[in-house]
Amino acid sequence: MKKLSIILACVLVILAACTKENGVQPPEGAIDGLFTINDNGDQVYFSQGNLQYQASTNTWRFAENQWDFVGDSVWGTVYENGDKCDNSQISSDYGGWIDLFGWGTSGWNNGNTYYHPWNYEMDDSQDHGFGYGPTDGSNYAFDLTDNYVYSDWGVYNAISNGGNRRHQWRTLTSDEWVYVFNIRSTLSGIRYLKANVNSINGLVLLPDNWNDSTFCLCDVNNEEALFNSNVLGAADWNVLEKAGAVFFPAAGGRYKNIVSEEGTFCNYWSSTHLHRDGANCMGFAEGYVFPNGNTTRNYGRAVRLVQDAQ
Repeated sequence: MKKLSIILACVLVILAACTKENGVQPPEGAIDGLFTINDNGDQVYFSQGNLQYQASTNTWRFAENQWDFVGDSVWGTVYENGDKCDNSQISSDYGGWIDLFGWGTSGWNNGNTYYHPWNYEMDDSQDHGFGYGPTDGSNYAFDLTDNYVYSDWGVYNAISNGGNRRHQWRTLTSDEWVYVFNIRSTLSGIRYLKANVNSINGLVLLPDNWNDSTFCLCDVNNEEALFNSNVLGAADWNVLEKAGAVFFPAAGGRYKNIVSEEGTFCNYWSSTHLHRDGANCMGFAEGYVFPNGNTTRNYGRAVRLVQDAQ
């Protein structure tokens, strides 16, 4: 009987360590918050940070912190282990990290000219947005789904600190971005807000079960709000993150190998095409939030992956 009691106690300890308050352990590399993405009630977890890539080792990872972004040599994050980051150095053998990608550049050959994560165009005289994303040679009206799902960064690639297996992560569709920001019902009625987190401007998305007594927040659900509407230090953000909040840093954008607008603007890709040379994205800056925005496919934009909740 004593042995049985000891075994039972050990089991209970293991169960307690492996379950959260909601009874489900979030996936490796995910923020512990659930977000409804459609009228069916399907939910997702967001990754712990923006997607990053190192060409010299063909390695994918999530940023260590939600506020981290690469930028260029001025803004670039340098981690404690010495990892260098600079989107302007994008190339097939760059040993640092990049986090701004052309649309559908997962590394899978989708039939188009540019499909590697390090691809960019050096010819200043032409705009080849239609060179990105899936095509059968004449038709460019394909999403990063179905027969072309491997064009999605999270489906085709193993994320080293996100489970390290393929088929675990994916990119939200344009309709799902719209639902998350504008349609879903939440416990508090709050869905998003602008903020400055640990001295980085960006956008905060709150989970379905966010309790407004957790932290006092200002100017919520207001696309015209300014970043300094909510100024949150590292300790403040720790409270929000533990409650499931997701932060999208204003990581700027890249055109060819030129990076700009860090700290003031960002577009995050969707998996949905718009037309021959454009695709939909979630975009924001001071004064606006566009869950169904769009941009040219050859521009380097940020990627934030999700994992479907089981």
